[in-house]
Amino acid sequence: MKTFELKLRNDGATLTVYLPDASREMPRMAIKPAILVIPGGGYHMCSDREAEPIALAYASKGFAAFVLRYSVGEGKCFEMPLADVNEAMEIIHANAEEWGVNKEKIASIGFSAGGHLCAALATMGNIRPNASILVYPCILESISDILAFPVPSLDEKVDENTPATFITASREDTCVPIKHSLAYATALVVANNSGLAPIFTQVLESRNGRHYDVEDFRVYDNDGIGGVVCDESVLVGSMSFMRDMGVDVPEGLKVHQAICVSVDGELCGLFAPSYESARVSAMGITALCSNRGLNPIVVEEDFMLTESFIRGKFGVRSRRVVFPEPEIRQELRAIEADEEAPALALMTRQGLAPMAYAVTGARTLRTACVWGVAIHLAAGVLGVAMMLVLTWFGSLHLLTPANMFLYELLWLVPGLLITEWTRSV
Repeated sequence: MKTFELKLRNDGATLTVYLPDASREMPRMAIKPAILVIPGGGYHMCSDREAEPIALAYASKGFAAFVLRYSVGEGKCFEMPLADVNEAMEIIHANAEEWGVNKEKIASIGFSAGGHLCAALATMGNIRPNASILVYPCILESISDILAFPVPSLDEKVDENTPATFITASREDTCVPIKHSLAYATALVVANNSGLAPIFTQVLESRNGRHYDVEDFRVYDNDGIGGVVCDESVLVGSMSFMRDMGVDVPEGLKVHQAICVSVDGELCGLFAPSYESARVSAMGITALCSNRGLNPIVVEEDFMLTESFIRGKFGVRSRRVVFPEPEIRQELRAIEADEEAPALALMTRQGLAPMAYAVTGARTLRTACVWGVAIHLAAGVLGVAMMLVLTWFGSLHLLTPANMFLYELLWLVPGLLITEWTRSV
């Protein structure tokens, strides 16, 4: 593989080229697709872990890979990295024939602030890529506070010429909120006249609704969300959340599960959704809550998922269900399974019920094994003691085969009862 670095016009900006070697055994690689890798770093720096490792991964699949290290740091402005990414695309196109690059298959991938620059190339570039990949991208102008310099909101730049885009992000990301990805995805849906756009608009109009942009969106720890719409503070959440936020909620409401909406501290709407419990989910929750040794933990941040809701909907002992603090829930969701850990259960179906039955069934089987061993040990010890006593008093005539057989039959009864209990549970 050929690797070399090109200096761009702006000081410090470079384009590193990774070209897989041509081979007679792989004639299709004579003309290769290309990927432009744009690492993140908050426009303060260019991250190494989002640069060469990404390029090498693509190169191993037959791509011509390019890593752009653009202008960053204090004293710079957004126009400088934008000029760098435009220059990089111009260089790739100008040398496509020499490097064996298919001009119709040039994609770009950007991470975080690099995702912002990647989206800028897709929406404002002189030569736009044929496809774009955005990984936890910065999109909105509001994130400029943590960047090296102010940046524009790129959801407003999306048009019908914006290339096909793949976006990936995490809801738990505390650095770049997922609203950035959602804003860009929504703009793509509208700009490309997706079938979802007219359906969404029709539903809104049928309910006399209108679409407004939300500013300062936030998620509260006490079961609610909020933001600013048309310069007015809007809160959405449960009734307990509204009371915690100082909103006057009328007493005596007979609605147990409701989504409340307030505007500037005044309760304006109350929605009472009807939840249908899936039979499989109900069976799984019932199995978990019926086992004395288990305490199911709720890690989702759905403000409608409360103890009273679970008790009323599924009819289970919800006091065994643990509702940890939001910080603990985030930590639990971040835990990843160890791929090298031994497998403890094999399930042929997805869902809560198979997992619950695997856990409760294993615990029941273990309990049955413990009791079974204990009972048979007790039977053996008691049998030896009885024979010693009978021998001591000279009653050997009682130790007949028939009596011994009867003794063994009697001690089989507890084992059979335990087996039937295990099967029924």
